[in-house]
Formats: sequence, C-alpha cells, structure tokens
Amino acid sequence: MWTEEFHPKLGQVFHDCQLAIGGEDASRYTQYLAQVMSFVAQTVERCDELLHYIEEVESGSQDSIETGGNDVSFTLRPSGVQVDITVTDGWIGQPEGRFKLSELKNALIGWRRFLQMPSSLDSVVEIEI
Repeated sequence: MWTEEFHPKLGQVFHDCQLAIGGEDASRYTQYLAQVMSFVAQTVERCDELLHYIEEVESGSQDSIETGGNDVSFTLRPSGVQVDITVTDGWIGQPEGRFKLSELKNALIGWRRFLQMPSSLDSVVEIEI
C-alpha cells in the first residue's frame, strides 16, 4: 500500500509501505520479507528475474543461488531462502530470516503486482503467505 505526505516543494509524495498483518510471526515477515522487496526488486523485470531464480532452484537445475540488492542478500536453496539484511551484522544468518521458497515466491508475485499499479492511496495488494 502507499502512504502519502505533502512536501513543501514537491507537493504530494507517495511512499510504498510493505507490512505483514496478523499472526505471531508478523514482525518477522515484515522485517525480513515485506520490507526488503523495495531493496531487492525495484522493478517488474527484477521480480521476474528473482522468480526465475526460484524456479531454477525448485527444478533442481541450480543447487544454490546467491543474489540480492541494496543491503539485502538472498541465498536460495531447495530447502528454502535465507534473507540477510547486511546493513546490520545482527540481521545476518538469523533464523527469523529463513523462509520457504513458496513464501518468497508469493511475496514477489504480490510485490510485482503492486509495482504495476498507479501511485495512489487506492493501490493495495494483499497476499496470503
């Protein structure tokens, strides 16, 4: 979803807002999955590339793929993905950053849909992980 603010020189400014709602793991999903999307998948094309990497690992054509973006790295393996936020040592290799490949795939598909929507307070994508 988008949030907005009014900037004195720029006017209305929209900010993407990724967040997990509900469940005991909501803060983990927000920090390590939802909020990292804008750092690793800034475009629809990058989402497609990451989805292709997941397919390669799921199909067995690749044993492991390491990729990432601005201060975030993904290590994709058939057993899942480790998400590391590299800007802080305490957020690297944490069990809270481990997800199923299907969870990452669903997050990327939702984020991809969101990127295709107009910058509007009415633009919201909800996905179930």
